[in-house]
Amino acid sequence: MQFRPGRESDFTHLETFVWQAIFPAFDVPGLTEEQQAENDAMVAQATTQVLTALEQPEYSVFTAWDERRRSLAGYLILEGNPGEYSTVTQLIIRRSEWGKGVGEGLLKEALQEVGPYQGIQLAVRAYNARAIAFFAKHDFTDTGESAGDYAIDRILMIREAVETPAAAEATSTYQEPPESPVVSDYTFPTEADAPYRDELPDYSLTVETDSPFDPADSFLDDEQRSTLEDFIAKAKARKEEQAAAGTAQKKNLVTTDLFSTPSDESATEPEPDQPSERQPDIPFEVVGAYNPQEVDASSDQADEVTDGAPTEEAKDSEPAFAFDFAFAAAPSSAPAAPPAEPSVPEPVCLNCGTDLPPAARFCPNCGTALQQDEVLELREIEEPAPAAPPPPEAELTMDDVRTAFEDLLGDRLTAYFGADKLRDYLAVYCGDEKFRQIRDVSLRSLTQYMQQEPERRRANRRRDSVLAGLVEYFVVETSAALHSGALPQRLLRYQSVDWAQVDLFQLVLDYLDMDQETETVYTDFVTTPQKVLRNATQTYLRAGRDERLLFICDQSLLGNGKQGFALTDSTLYWKNVLQPAGAVTYTTLGNVVRQDGHLLVDGQYFDAGARLNLRVAVLLDKLRHLNLRGE
Repeated sequence: MQFRPGRESDFTHLETFVWQAIFPAFDVPGLTEEQQAENDAMVAQATTQVLTALEQPEYSVFTAWDERRRSLAGYLILEGNPGEYSTVTQLIIRRSEWGKGVGEGLLKEALQEVGPYQGIQLAVRAYNARAIAFFAKHDFTDTGESAGDYAIDRILMIREAVETPAAAEATSTYQEPPESPVVSDYTFPTEADAPYRDELPDYSLTVETDSPFDPADSFLDDEQRSTLEDFIAKAKARKEEQAAAGTAQKKNLVTTDLFSTPSDESATEPEPDQPSERQPDIPFEVVGAYNPQEVDASSDQADEVTDGAPTEEAKDSEPAFAFDFAFAAAPSSAPAAPPAEPSVPEPVCLNCGTDLPPAARFCPNCGTALQQDEVLELREIEEPAPAAPPPPEAELTMDDVRTAFEDLLGDRLTAYFGADKLRDYLAVYCGDEKFRQIRDVSLRSLTQYMQQEPERRRANRRRDSVLAGLVEYFVVETSAALHSGALPQRLLRYQSVDWAQVDLFQLVLDYLDMDQETETVYTDFVTTPQKVLRNATQTYLRAGRDERLLFICDQSLLGNGKQGFALTDSTLYWKNVLQPAGAVTYTTLGNVVRQDGHLLVDGQYFDAGARLNLRVAVLLDKLRHLNLRGE
């Protein structure tokens, strides 16, 4: 079951849906005519009320959509009212879904829309004990008051809002931030915190006697420039001392004083009370296996060397960098390394003969592009995973077929007689024991057939034919007294008949019963006036060459054939006064609905008179299920 905001396409045939949901539960004994009319109005106005709510921004409509049956299972209309109680104006659930959580799901959607800090109210018919118990279960309270001015008493039920948390008093908690120590815009490393390497490689630096800075071009003041020059001079002096000593030590990263004298035993650290002029520590990242915790764990481990060769532990803890320095290595007294394997000869440019770096793609001298060996990688093609088998369809039950029949019956009764007459016909349906027996026998047989028939197309065609036949039997026979026998009983002989043997011309004449009408009908086109044929074909009768014309009904005031309707073996054509011509084919016919005394045939205006409108609607429903191709 899918709960979602409603849309207009969800509410087709809503009058039938509402009737099936509320009757006979609402039709309790002892109701006055005014109270019965109020229940009938609920059915007749259902579509208008929902469409109006969908258009108004203060209303919200939620639906429960049965994905298996692809039909509406229930809906709820909520009227929002900021600052006051929101109102549930309607909650209607299909009878077959009662007690299955559909109403609870819709109510949950409404409560989430309103939120916990606003109350919600609704009105329930006083005799609807099931609904009262349902809302009481969800924290609605019976106020004991009547709601609104209705013919049927309503009970006002309210669900109070959760108490809104008290708003904290807005107080200013702003405090001036502590003053930062005033530092120069340009602060350089001091002797107390500058990291360095114990042994610096030979960078072939030349000692410059003159200051590298031109005071005229520098933006540094005298003190800053002097500090920087001292820093560089001390670094150079440190470099010269290491080169003169000629000791080869393993390059390990340690944290010590850059300007102190190196010692194998200890390192001079800044005194804890010594003030620092450095900026706050700025974290940085070196791409490699450097772990400062391991380096700083012990000064002995950091400085430990053995004749210039690292120990096994030092090798394991040595940081691995993804780059090398192309500087001359300092002399070392370490044992000679084993002979290296013969190196691959350096690549040479084929154009100018220049030696090339190993990873070069172009010659740095002449710019010639170098050929690259393309490596063809073969991959095994993965076989696609087998598709998951479709989920098994739920087994069709007798209740499913009965529900489908009642949906169709309510829809066609509304289409034939209007929503205002629906209640009378449904009362006959509920009270006629003979028809219920016929219905149950037919639907039981249909259910067994559909459960055993593997071809779904054939099963669905059989279902549509049986359900349509039951509807027709109810309209023609069971409820004949309500429409005063407007449909002749001989129509029932066309049920369960072999369509390949049916005389279509006679079937049309029997359904329309034209002998009881005063309109002029032409069936012999040899004797039909040429003026009538010419006017009919020019205004509305646009039949194809392969169509067989059955009859023309002339309804023009002057008998000139410009208005009326005609049937062929595949199409209905018509033309009404002040209306455009219309046409529908039987096999593609969508819907036929009665509205304000006329018919809407696939949305097109059709009016042949009250009695003929009913017969044409029933005939079109018959021809809709007619298997003209003999399948």
